[in-house]
Amino acid sequence: MKKILFLSALFLMLGNVAFAAGSATLTWNANTESDLAGYKVYYGTASRGLITHPSNGGYTNSVSVTGTSKVISNLTEGKTYYFSVTAYDRSNNESAYSQEKTKFIPLSNTIPTNPTCTSWTYSEWSTCTSYQQTRTILTSSPASCTGGYPQLVRSCVPGSTGDTIRPSISSFTIPSSVSSYTVPISTFVATDNVKVTGYCATAVNSSLDCIWSSSPQTSFTFVAAGKKYYTLYGFVKDAAGNISYRAVDTVYIDASDTGGGTTPPPTTTGTYTVGGTVSGLSGTLVLRSNKGEVLNITSNGSFTLATKFDKYAPYAVVVYTQPSGQTCRVAGSAGTIISTNVTNIQVTCTGT
Repeated sequence: MKKILFLSALFLMLGNVAFAAGSATLTWNANTESDLAGYKVYYGTASRGLITHPSNGGYTNSVSVTGTSKVISNLTEGKTYYFSVTAYDRSNNESAYSQEKTKFIPLSNTIPTNPTCTSWTYSEWSTCTSYQQTRTILTSSPASCTGGYPQLVRSCVPGSTGDTIRPSISSFTIPSSVSSYTVPISTFVATDNVKVTGYCATAVNSSLDCIWSSSPQTSFTFVAAGKKYYTLYGFVKDAAGNISYRAVDTVYIDASDTGGGTTPPPTTTGTYTVGGTVSGLSGTLVLRSNKGEVLNITSNGSFTLATKFDKYAPYAVVVYTQPSGQTCRVAGSAGTIISTNVTNIQVTCTGT
């Protein structure tokens, strides 16, 4: 039976290493197979895309080596090269490709020693062609600098935009109490890695019922149901169809009709506290309750709102302002006070 060779710890590392014009240096972690015979370095000027094993093709060139590094010479200047490595044993069983790395080979007469680029502005991802997308540099900083890659490359599925990142709502607030069923939306702010293209404010906890608008709604009219608390949900989407997690806020409507609601109006005093824990935070987070309290949080751990709630009163806690470079989401953000303090709201922050 033919043995299958696995690469459990092979990582191709092609970083900012010294290189001569027309060459690139590759290094990788050693494979631990007892009958390992060597490695093969595959490379070419086109990505292998979704091909995972050399038996199915993928590159135009290959070279066998016994160590864990290789200098590839005679590369064409002004071209981007793609590299992957495999391991093989004495029976010539060969592993799947390692992850793919790229290297741009610059022209010999365009390599000044100073200054070195520190940041770049890129174009949007190109249309997926031959399982590949690219982003090219529009500007670099400092001006007239050199270094780094002239383009970014990634694998993709034809027909897909490649954008899978959800937009994020950083602020969604309404007043704590009003006297009309038409409620003003105080803030509705969202961001996306490309562009927010749709906004939705709805009384239903689902984006499936959304009527999308190209700009944030400034008010929402609830169906009259008497004097009580009403909950409003916010969603946003981008051009790729990615939909944000919900934002939520509540309002007490004290309208003059015969609706028959029995919930008491909002109050700044009460018996029960509302709080929870924050984790992953590295900046300043601002939370807001449905009673209008704004709470600044700068460290991980437990938090408790200063405003107390009456028995049977609804509570809600939302992210009012996200910390710089992070996205925080709230679990267990809303409910109704029964007979105990609320301590299980969980705020989780991710990102740098």
